[in-house]
This record gives sequence, C-alpha cells and structure tokens, in this order.
Amino acid sequence: MPSFSSHPVLLKTLFHPRFTYSMPLYQRPFSWTVKEATKLFDDIVDAMGDDEGTPQIEAFFLGAIILTGNMNPIAKKPAAGELTTSLDTILNSQPPLSEELRGAFDVVDGKQRIVTFKILLCLLRDLSSNGDHDIFAQTIGLGQNGNDYRLQLCGGEGEFLNAYILQKGASLIAVSDQSNLSDSQKNLILVRDSLHKNLFDLSEKYRSRLLNYMLNQCELVIVLSERIDHAFQIFLSMNDSGLPLAKGDVLKAELMSKLSDPQVEKYRDIWAQWNDSLGEIRGRFGNQKMTFFNHFRFVLTSSPTSLLADFRLMVDAAGGAGPFIDNYLIPNAEAFEIITSATWPENRPHKAEMDKILGLLNWLPHHDWIAPAMQAIQRYKESPDLMFSFFQKLERLSYGLFILPGGAPDRKRKINPLKRALRDDTGKMNPFDTVEFTDIEKKTIRSAIAHTIHKNRPAAAKLLLMRLDMEVTGLPISHYNTLNAKEIETRSKKKKKKDPFSVEHLLPQSPEPNSQWLLDFPDEKTRQALTELLGNLFLVRKESENPRMKNFDLPDKKAILFPQDQDHPIYLTNQLKQQTTWTQDDIAQRHQMLLAVVDKIWPL
Repeated sequence: MPSFSSHPVLLKTLFHPRFTYSMPLYQRPFSWTVKEATKLFDDIVDAMGDDEGTPQIEAFFLGAIILTGNMNPIAKKPAAGELTTSLDTILNSQPPLSEELRGAFDVVDGKQRIVTFKILLCLLRDLSSNGDHDIFAQTIGLGQNGNDYRLQLCGGEGEFLNAYILQKGASLIAVSDQSNLSDSQKNLILVRDSLHKNLFDLSEKYRSRLLNYMLNQCELVIVLSERIDHAFQIFLSMNDSGLPLAKGDVLKAELMSKLSDPQVEKYRDIWAQWNDSLGEIRGRFGNQKMTFFNHFRFVLTSSPTSLLADFRLMVDAAGGAGPFIDNYLIPNAEAFEIITSATWPENRPHKAEMDKILGLLNWLPHHDWIAPAMQAIQRYKESPDLMFSFFQKLERLSYGLFILPGGAPDRKRKINPLKRALRDDTGKMNPFDTVEFTDIEKKTIRSAIAHTIHKNRPAAAKLLLMRLDMEVTGLPISHYNTLNAKEIETRSKKKKKKDPFSVEHLLPQSPEPNSQWLLDFPDEKTRQALTELLGNLFLVRKESENPRMKNFDLPDKKAILFPQDQDHPIYLTNQLKQQTTWTQDDIAQRHQMLLAVVDKIWPL
C-alpha cells in the first residue's frame, strides 16, 4: 500500500467547514515576515491580472502542504470561468462536498502559508461591507468558540491569532505596544498590518474579485500520510517554498509523541526555551552550518547510523522521553549554547580564559571539536581546573589538526578516540591522553608551521597569524572578531564583510624581472625556501591591499600598507613600518620570533 496520497484542491476546499487543522507541538512558531507574505500576495495579484474578465493565470498553483490524518477523496476544482464579484456566486461556484467528507489533520509542512491565507481572508472579511456573508463563515469559521475557527495553534500563539485576527473585526484592531509580544506574535501583527495596507486602498469590487480568485482559482496539492515518519520523509524529499522544518522539529515530534499529556505541556515549554540553541548556528568565520543534533548524537553514540534511528535508541537507553530531555538533551543544549556563543557563564572559574579559548575554537572552519567540547563540559563540570586544562589542550589539538596536511579523515581518526575516552566511565581511557599529539605529530605540525603552512593550508596560515598577533598584543579576542567582521559600503547598501584579510608573501613568490628582490636573493632555490617561511608571511587587507601589492619591491609595498604613514590594524604587519630592508637575516629573525610565540601558546 502507498504510504501517502496526493489531492489537488482549491483554496476554498482547503478551508471548507468539514476540515480542521492543528499545528503540532513540534511546529515552529509563525516565522514568516512581511517579505514572504508580501511576495505571496503579489504573486496572487499578478496571477489574477487587471482584466475583470478571464484572469491572467486561470489556475494558480500555491505549492504543496503535507498533512497527517485520514480523509476520503477530495472534490476537484470546477471548470475555470470569468471572475465574479458577487459573494453569493463565489460561495456557490463549487459543487457541494458530499456529507461523509470531513477530516481533522496535523500540519507537517505548510503552516506559514495556511496562517497567511487565513490572515488575508480575515482582512477581506473585516474590510467588506458584507462581512457577515456565508462565504466568510464557511472559510474562516463562526467563532462561537475556539474550535469553530478550525485552525488550532499551540498555546499563546493560538490565543493571539484568535484575538487579533480570526474574530470578526479583530484584524483591524491596532496593536500599538508590541514590547511584550513574542517573536511569532510580532510576525503575525507585522504581516497582518502589511497586508491590510495593501488591501485598504483597493475598491470593494476589486477585493471581492481577489477573494473569488483566491478561493476558486488558486490550487494546492495536499500530500496526506497516516504516519508521521512517512510525512517527514516526504517533506525532506520535496523542495518547498515555505520555511523548512529543521532536524530539531522532526526529533521534537518524535519526543513529544512518547510523552503523556501532562508531560507534553511541561516539555513543550522547555523545548521552546531552547529553540534557538537547538537550531542551526553559523560559525564566526566558516560558512558551514552547525546543527546541535548532528553533534549531540556523536556525544552519545560511537557508531551513528541515521539521525532518527540513533535518536530513538538514545531515548530508550535513557529510560524514556522525559529522563532523556532532563538528563541529556537540556544539559547538552546548554553546553552547545555556551560553545557556539563563545561565552563562558559568569559564575564559573576561568571565565576570561575560557571565553578566549571558545572564541578561538569558533574561528576554525571545521567543527570536529564541538562534540568533544560538549562532552568535556559535562564530564568536568565539578572540576573547573581540569575543565580549563582540557580546553587548552583541545584548542591546540583542533588547530594542530587543521594545520596537518591530512584533512577531515585524519582529523576524525584523532577526534573519534577522544570522544570515546570522554564517553568512557570505566576509568580505562583517559581523555587527557587522547587529546595529546604524538611526538611525530608534534614534529610534523611544527615543521608545517615553520616551512609550508601557507603552501599547504592557506586558511590555517591566516588564522595562525591572527592568533599570533593576539598573543603578542595581549588584546582581547573581541578586538579581532571586530576586525574580521567589518561593515563595508557597497553600491547598494552596507553589509557585513567577514574575513577581510589575506596572507601576503613579503618576499614575492614570483619577483618581477630586474626587481630589487632578485638582486637581494639571487639564488632561486634559497629564495623559494625563504618565501614560504612563516617569517615572510604577513596579514594584509584582502581587497584594498593584497591585489595592489603584486610583486612590488619593499618600498612600494610599504606605501600601500601605510598610506600617509598610517598604522596598520594588524600589529605584526605594522612592525614592517620601521623596516628599511628585507634580507635573509630579517626573515630569519622574524621567523624565530614567531616560532617562539607558537611554542608559548601551543607547546610542541
């Protein structure tokens, strides 16, 4: 038997009195902004066209929504005809549904659109001189009690929707003070007021025509499944235009289904409290998405399979959904928030040092360190000195693995035993042993830093120079975070420009013929070796300095770096301001100085 069925329906059929829709606890709050709602409205208006006769697009497709529940076959749309402005004609333009056809559904995907359509219908009702007409009662509800609106949202969001949108006249009530509203309530009001502005100046005749087009010419496809896991599988395979459910939404549904009714309210509120931490968070310098659940399962299991299968095993092992949330989910969510915000709690020892370490770890473009960091926060929560010592070693390990030439596979071969050691409670494995490098690894890392870091790992060279600059200046990491996220002017608007620095070889890799560099470094083999030394690498501005410096001689490069004798924001680059020569001895001197700083921060 197929695991789902699909049904093309008109918008009027979607909101027929026989059908009710509930937003399950795992659904995120109303998240659409004015941008998404306005686009939907404009698309419908454009499809309808200006001609009062045949619309521009006779059957406008609004996408698919995914529901769970049971339903008999749905009535199909009637043949297209001219758009009418008569509410009676709109009401009667579709054959009545058979008496046995009815259904109650949970919405897996489509909440944002369903709520926005309801807002539009309520505004059209409240702006109409005939707002008591049956067409509005049929598509919105009678409002004698909450169930009669046939759209159930969770908790305060549902009550707010009823009070300021669904009840007759409510969509015109001004909400002047929004300071105490939740984000979803603010979104509801902003979307409502924006759509009201679009509709208010239209004639009543035009609004009636728009209502008719929406109800009788706009189509959706209902994808219906009786099983929630099948519904989520369908959702993940579809490219929908709405706001997608994150992995956390799927897992939340799984957890809530295992709780008793009294527990659901308690844990729904707990989940809402941690909603941001359980979602997707971007690193400060990398573009990869860090998702809590991807790391969380590596905290609890050595051999992950599928996310949902792992999750079910974890819940069973914990003794049920309630103990799992209390003893595993929330403590690790707290740890994840600390890690990704790079903010150690105020009341814990070593705050300044831990803020710095967490900030440095967040600079890394890879996230292999996150699961061990979450584990360490749980393992050493009663031993702050051990915690601090471990994180010092974790920073060295994470940067060292980024510098080594092996890439992600080699990182995992080193990190996986560390996660097993942190998970071990038998005393057989010591995390402080597995977080260390072997002597051969230390030698390889130090050699790479000294001789080939930019050649093999340009991104690592950039982070290393920034890390060394911070150590030499003693400035806080917040200073460097600001440097790396400057706001710049573009032709259209201001925007944040991340990672504005690049690495410059002061002694160029390919000097120009007849340049001073070739006179100062006549032996090509020696020159090439010196070029790649750490001592010859400088951080410069990626857009305003690096492209202009090319292979220029030292005086010309300095003129670009220090226009009108200005200081450079990178201290180790600014030291070049006093340099009148750049000889082999100059490179060697700076090289040894930088290696000494490396040895200080990461003893190798």
